Amino acid sequence: MSSTVPWAGPVIGTGMTYSMFGQWGYSGAQTTTAVLVSGVWNSFVKLALPVLALALLALQGGAAGGRVVAGLVGLAGLVGAIVVFALILRSEELARRFGLGAGRVASRLLGMVRRPPVAGWEVATVRFRARTLALLEGRWVPITVATLVSHLSFFLVLLLALRHVGVSEAEVSWVQVLAWFAFARLLTAVPITPAGLGLVEATLIGGLTAAGGDREQVTAAVLVWRALTWFLPILVGVVCLLWWRRSRLASQPATPAGGPPVVAPGAAGAPSTDRPGTQARDRQSRP
Repeated sequence: MSSTVPWAGPVIGTGMTYSMFGQWGYSGAQTTTAVLVSGVWNSFVKLALPVLALALLALQGGAAGGRVVAGLVGLAGLVGAIVVFALILRSEELARRFGLGAGRVASRLLGMVRRPPVAGWEVATVRFRARTLALLEGRWVPITVATLVSHLSFFLVLLLALRHVGVSEAEVSWVQVLAWFAFARLLTAVPITPAGLGLVEATLIGGLTAAGGDREQVTAAVLVWRALTWFLPILVGVVCLLWWRRSRLASQPATPAGGPPVVAPGAAGAPSTDRPGTQARDRQSRP
């Protein structure tokens, strides 16, 4: 849903996540913590990859003035995001103040469209801090590793596609591919189109061609990469969605039309399956 529906796709996808996790026994608070922490970690990686790529380009002597400025901007954004997140986790009072400030900003924005102000953001921020600390205490390493594997696997698919269509290391080095990949992925942080569709391809094709790749080969590689990392997951997601809906319907108790719900024998409130004579003896033997 996030990859196909413009603007509202991430919202619909998040709602489905809550529905699925709720069916599997997770509370709303647990789901919120998982969604927010994974979102923060993904944002950290999206901000860190351009900085890493430009640092590697600088070591190879390929960082021009414009790239250095872009790297500094990305580094400033990464440091700012980490500082804000660290301050929220450091102190409950700081978390409460951040929630109050964010709530005021949100209320002003909502007032511009004649919507009522928000309330209770400081309480939600404090609760989020407590749950996040409990989660990250023993899980921050696997969460970080999983996030890195997720992002770098996309890069490896792009690199393999470029090499297999004929774009060699001499034409476009893997560091240059990483740099343009990182900037293209950074565009997906703003949901202008579903999963950055169109913007990401134009950025990669233009950047990799300017770096020395053949336009036709680069275009072919980018389209293959998009088919494997965008279109194929949508097909898998449709199958998984149908499976989830079927399992959800199968798990609901059957209710006859106009009658009470069917209760399994032996469950609380279920009628006894013993014979009438046995029921009478049971009544006589009770104190």
